[in-house]
Amino acid sequence: MNYGLYDYSPLQGRSYYRLKSIDRDGSFEHSHNEVVNYSSVMGGFAQVFPNPNDGSFTIQFEDYGRILSIEIHDALGQIVRIIENPAQGNISISALTNGLYSISIRTQNERFTIPVIVSQ
Repeated sequence: MNYGLYDYSPLQGRSYYRLKSIDRDGSFEHSHNEVVNYSSVMGGFAQVFPNPNDGSFTIQFEDYGRILSIEIHDALGQIVRIIENPAQGNISISALTNGLYSISIRTQNERFTIPVIVSQ
């Protein structure tokens, strides 16, 4: 099974998420923790500009060599694009519809998430 979640009010810095699965008999178990490091557009470890944008934007990151992938999620948390081992921070998602997207930058040990608004 696959699950998705979009946190509309994330806390700055590191947040921990997990699922609690409850069976019909009342027994339950927790999933492993997923760590997300949220940084705002106005500062922090990663930045996106311009934001809002027309589907073309730049990601400014401290060290691109550390990035394993960039995932673009829609407002429902569905992955709409994955960029593996990006060489640079210029991204184009102009084929997507207007709306709120989440850019998730994954390194070996961390994940940074930044909201992006596409308005063409």
